[in-house]
Amino acid sequence: LQYSIRLQELVLGIFVVSVTTVVLPTFAGQFADSERSRVGETLRFSLGLLAIIALPASIGLIILAKPLIGLLFQFGKFDETSTNMTAFALVFHSMGIYFIAASRTFSQVFFGKKDLATPTKAAFVAMVANIIFCLVLAGPMGVGGIALANSLSALISTVILGALVHRNQLGMPWARYSITLLKALSATLLMGIAVYYLKEAMIGDGLGRLSLALRLLVLIFGAVLVYSSALFLIAREDFLELLNLARKRDVSKNV
Repeated sequence: LQYSIRLQELVLGIFVVSVTTVVLPTFAGQFADSERSRVGETLRFSLGLLAIIALPASIGLIILAKPLIGLLFQFGKFDETSTNMTAFALVFHSMGIYFIAASRTFSQVFFGKKDLATPTKAAFVAMVANIIFCLVLAGPMGVGGIALANSLSALISTVILGALVHRNQLGMPWARYSITLLKALSATLLMGIAVYYLKEAMIGDGLGRLSLALRLLVLIFGAVLVYSSALFLIAREDFLELLNLARKRDVSKNV
């Protein structure tokens, strides 16, 4: 579980934290200026951006879990059995990446309006749910059940906070967000299919560490290429918005 969650946190740390950290002062400024409609647009942009980034990262980790774990950790006492156990946990940890990202972003809305109680209560409910899911799933699924419990509790937190944001009538354009989410899912599905078949063709048993590393680099480059192309065709506006953000490196300037 510890090794598995390191890779989950790598994705969260590189992409998610950078976005959720930037949007907090943006939300706070918009609430201070009584610009509630802009709060909704900032939230829509942030959630859409996180979907475009987190969804393909999740699928990539799920498909490439075993070779990635083997490359990074399998040496010394960390044998093939350890790799299989860690990869199994990583599959279920990866399922929760976008929900963790979304729940943190929803929380920032309430922090921005100086409401600390609401996200705390949602986190408490998610914690209780996590404990219950662990008790139920750990028996039949082992470490995978504990990882899945974390992802399910993140989903519950996201649903609760999203519902509360909707109830606060912040002008969140849910329809536009849903379209972006569906487009990101479609592009991710195409990427996932390509990566799965490429992995089956390129990665087998008995590969040396250097050979495995080079093949994984080729797979990751191919995944980025396929996903970028699919996103450009399916969601050109969102793709260009992402490129614009990469140049500016500031979410707040894009909303």
